[in-house]
Amino acid sequence: MIFVLAAVPLIFFGINRRFPDVSPAMSSRQPDSVAVEVAGPSSRAGVYFVSPRTGIREFLKSLHVRGALPQDFPLQQGMKIILPDSERAEGVVIDQMDAGTKLALELPVDINRASAEDLMMVRGIGEKMACRILELRARKGKFRNLEELMEIPGIKEKRLARLKKYLCVETP
Repeated sequence: MIFVLAAVPLIFFGINRRFPDVSPAMSSRQPDSVAVEVAGPSSRAGVYFVSPRTGIREFLKSLHVRGALPQDFPLQQGMKIILPDSERAEGVVIDQMDAGTKLALELPVDINRASAEDLMMVRGIGEKMACRILELRARKGKFRNLEELMEIPGIKEKRLARLKKYLCVETP
């Protein structure tokens, strides 16, 4: 009986060594971390918080993605990496997180890309205000800064200050 009890920790240790941890080194949020979403039919799907200096190759290696890795570039805030059906790197797609995911992570949504539905997820923006924002964006082509929102009736400095937490104008 004692031998069986002594063997239990060794068995669990051996099992844990056979199935490596697939979480990157920084899977908990730090003040300066970059939020990156991984999507696809993989057990690796989820949101990861990594160092701002982390490259995509290093990140994919930490997820144990095999095969030819894409050309290296630094991960960016709000990036979405879609993994293919297999565990290989071929076919990795780079996109942006959905507005709902960004807002849940307290990341701002780009008003030049947001749909009416995206804008209505922002506290303080209803259906009418979302339509006014989209109409102004259509007239301008795109926003250059958030202060342009003050051209919309109902948005003054105080309201704009509250919206700045949820909205941004990303540079291409």
